[in-house]
Amino acid sequence: MQAGELLTIALIIWLLTPILALFLAKKKKRDHNFWVLTSFLFPPAILFLASLPKRRKPIDKMFGDDSEDDDHFFHSKD
Repeated sequence: MQAGELLTIALIIWLLTPILALFLAKKKKRDHNFWVLTSFLFPPAILFLASLPKRRKPIDKMFGDDSEDDDHFFHSKD
């Protein structure tokens, strides 16, 4: 293979792994933003994501809701 062909294959893999990570992370109920960025910067991270088990709880249910945040301090009372 020539250098141009190798570069083209590497570029395709580099661009397709974040898309694959998006679908795989959503299927496994993982943080898809983190895994898309990680697999974009380091494409072999998709192998680690594939080996992780599926979460029992969805990622949104793991964190508390924002209703208990005390952010009324920053709102003006006009």
